[in-house]
Amino acid sequence: MLLKRFESLEDAATSLAAQVSAALAEAVSVRGAASLLVPGGRTPAAMFRELRRHPIAWDRVSISLTDERWVPPHHADSNARLVTTEMLAGFAAAAKFIPLYNVAPTSAQGALAAWRALAEMPRPFDVVVLGMGDDGHFASLFPGSPGLEAALDPHAAAACVPMRAPRRRTIGCR
Repeated sequence: MLLKRFESLEDAATSLAAQVSAALAEAVSVRGAASLLVPGGRTPAAMFRELRRHPIAWDRVSISLTDERWVPPHHADSNARLVTTEMLAGFAAAAKFIPLYNVAPTSAQGALAAWRALAEMPRPFDVVVLGMGDDGHFASLFPGSPGLEAALDPHAAAACVPMRAPRRRTIGCR
């Protein structure tokens, strides 16, 4: 394991954005397309703002989320809203964004639709950025949540599952 320490969030964001853009540019060069999955939450916004300044072939990059709260995209808690407002500007405005939230009546049905939407992305995923919440959750996989064991099952047919987070419903994708 390589541990990197940074003096500030901005320094970390600059370093991560450079690594992500280099990996995406390499994927576009080799395969003609690239895929990027990102988290929501508070901390990735600085990296998103830095990443959008990198002049790569964004029109060949598909972006989606590692998780999403089951709220419409205009809601303040929406991870899609975070991505569209903080990353999909500048050079990155040309990227294709594939949201997880959809009009399905339940989060369980929505999780299946989200999994089908992710199937549109170039595979294998070129870059997956994961964040971790204060409670140890990542990708909406909350410790002790009902259904966590099933969500972590590598043999499950779909990798997007509805999860019950404290205070809200989410979709997590592994």
